[in-house]
Amino acid sequence: FMITLKSYFTRWFGYAGEPHTEEDLPELREVRGDLVVGNGSNSVTIVAVSDTHLVHPTSVPDGDVLIHCGDFLNHNAVPEDIVSFNEWLGAQPHKEKVIICGNHEILMKTWPPEKIRAALSNATYFLHGETVTLDCGLTIHGTPFTQERNWIYKANSFSVGPQKLEETFSKIPDDVDILVSHVPSLGVLDKTYVDMRVGSAALLRNVLRSRPKVHFCGHNHDQT
Repeated sequence: FMITLKSYFTRWFGYAGEPHTEEDLPELREVRGDLVVGNGSNSVTIVAVSDTHLVHPTSVPDGDVLIHCGDFLNHNAVPEDIVSFNEWLGAQPHKEKVIICGNHEILMKTWPPEKIRAALSNATYFLHGETVTLDCGLTIHGTPFTQERNWIYKANSFSVGPQKLEETFSKIPDDVDILVSHVPSLGVLDKTYVDMRVGSAALLRNVLRSRPKVHFCGHNHDQT
């Protein structure tokens, strides 16, 4: 199976996340190498976007699967903004559309997944810690959770403490084909403009365990 990857990340500036040490990075460097996604006559093109924050992309690349890695709203969004995003999603030509939330989806913070799915009716899959199989046969797991920050920070939807984060990421299945998270792993696209790493060590540990073929994320506007 050959997977072609395309990304369309809206660039913003801002601090995202709490700083971490680099104590887990040597393990990451040992396993990092050339990304071999696959080969063969069967192919799928995946387009990934993230952190669009109500600025809906106007020229998204064509593909078979469209993935949004969260933060399609702002923390001060109003219900009409959800409708606007769902309409934009419905206008995209991709056969399958996979969505997760991010920490800016404050409007949906207390909603059960069923209510979010109903609001995002143009998504093929809204994933909230679940794994599904795409039409092409690839498995995909999506999780919206990020590290919690201090009480001053308003964009704290789906933000949890270390124990809950570890518990959540431990549910990523072994050998899943595609992982979609909002937060990056520690050491991967997680360095801010002030040279701090804001990725999740818990996610890194579970990525190394589950070994997805592809991992999509967002959250840190300075690198992703």
